[in-house]
Amino acid sequence: MIVRAMEPYGAALQAYYHGRRGAELIVRRDDGQEGRIPLKYFFRDASDLTAIEKAALDRCSGSILDIGAGSGIHSLALQQKGLAVTALDINPQAADIMRSQGVKTVVCSDIFAFTGGPFDTLLLLGHGIGMVQTMDGLQRFLNHAGTLVKPGGRILLDSLDVTVSRDPLNLTYHMWYSHVIIQPFIFRIGYARSSDGIHWTKVPGEGVDGAVLDWGHAGSFDELSTAWPAVIKTKEGFMMWYFGYSGSGGGTGCAVSSDGIHWNRVAGGEPGGACLVGALGLSVLPMDDQFKMWYAHIDEDRINLAFSQINTGLTTTTAAVRPEQFSLEQNYPNPFNAETTMAEKDVFDQMRKSDRGC
Repeated sequence: MIVRAMEPYGAALQAYYHGRRGAELIVRRDDGQEGRIPLKYFFRDASDLTAIEKAALDRCSGSILDIGAGSGIHSLALQQKGLAVTALDINPQAADIMRSQGVKTVVCSDIFAFTGGPFDTLLLLGHGIGMVQTMDGLQRFLNHAGTLVKPGGRILLDSLDVTVSRDPLNLTYHMWYSHVIIQPFIFRIGYARSSDGIHWTKVPGEGVDGAVLDWGHAGSFDELSTAWPAVIKTKEGFMMWYFGYSGSGGGTGCAVSSDGIHWNRVAGGEPGGACLVGALGLSVLPMDDQFKMWYAHIDEDRINLAFSQINTGLTTTTAAVRPEQFSLEQNYPNPFNAETTMAEKDVFDQMRKSDRGC
């Protein structure tokens, strides 16, 4: 395990220990989900431990190695029972706190570099087994643990299934799709949910025909069509980027939602409130505290693959990069019928001929 990865945890423990009683540890996942843990949780008394923690401590016997001991709450509880415990943690700040709190034997080391023992019991609470990261990592840990525990000894640990969630937004599949309105390429955005990714149920919104993101107001870049949504999960809910069409041109817009059904547009800096003009077929990823977008940029006679970065405010973008090696000519093979070709220009010719009355 890399020591640097644990520095925020050690700093948080120090902050609480030295008087910042309202301090919290913020845990953010790659999918945007965020959790907050009050630091007081790591400084509980033995009487405040959970049922799982108490059950594990009751099963400890003989000499004990407390792996990932943190602030030392489990080691202190075991000392109070008269048991011999060695508290091990990779974080030097955590080790200092444990010594200050009265833990008798403290070792600051990576578990894989530790060669002490052997012990009667290896204790690993607080979901610390997550440090192994993979099944191969788990096997490596068990192989090393076998050198630290006596024959007939035991390993006590708890774990957490990160795929389990009580949040209803995380308990289903979500789909936002382009719903064709009367003519091809005149769309509104709809929404559906599924428990298995195969059988879907449409969830009606408040727009025409149940759309969750209807056409924009007159004069906006999306007053005639909203289509091709790209949605990501954020800690507040969802963010959507989509293609909008006004009858004279198109662009990419942005909207936010807490439930995936009710959306609020975020005005961009381009004409009509767009974030980008002349962009469609987009994909968005959150990276490095920004959003990075790949999209098709429409020129007069060709389509280019382009790239842009959008700041967290969503209203400004960098200039699009249009490398010539990604250039895609107007006509290209039809993947559904090898004997024909498709022309993107045909799509926009139809859209330009359409209006709200279609």
